[in-house]
Amino acid sequence: MKQKNQDLLNLIYPAIFIVVLLLLCGWIIVVENGSLPTTISTFDLILLILASFRLVRAVTYDKMLKFVRDWCHYKTDGTERTYGVIRTLYDLMSCPWCTGIYTSILVVFLYFISPVWWFVILIFALSGMATFLQLVINLVGTKYELADLELDEKLQHFSK
Repeated sequence: MKQKNQDLLNLIYPAIFIVVLLLLCGWIIVVENGSLPTTISTFDLILLILASFRLVRAVTYDKMLKFVRDWCHYKTDGTERTYGVIRTLYDLMSCPWCTGIYTSILVVFLYFISPVWWFVILIFALSGMATFLQLVINLVGTKYELADLELDEKLQHFSK
């Protein structure tokens, strides 16, 4: 029964939080800038995408924040959390799509709130691009290693 309730929590809490966060961020941007922005350059959009990608990787996969994911996933006695707000945080942090929504809101908010944040976003975007390239290189390398192993197996089979 509690699992069904946890699924409901995983739907309700994030939905409410996203709406509140969007309204709050929009209100702050309007107060600071006088209106909501309506345009963004293509280059800056790419920066925002890459910065958000990097933050998603950091929260969802990287060792840097593993201790936070572990804290949300396990109680102090080592048993798994199965219900509650903290479990919802773990479920959100382990979901790249969910994390992507929050990181996108954060990155866009910082971009529009002050030009000072552009430099930070640039750093995250460069890191995101480096991460993306590393993932592609690892994928290509793994593909060729598997093909090489397969070829070795075929050669051994024919040499017998």
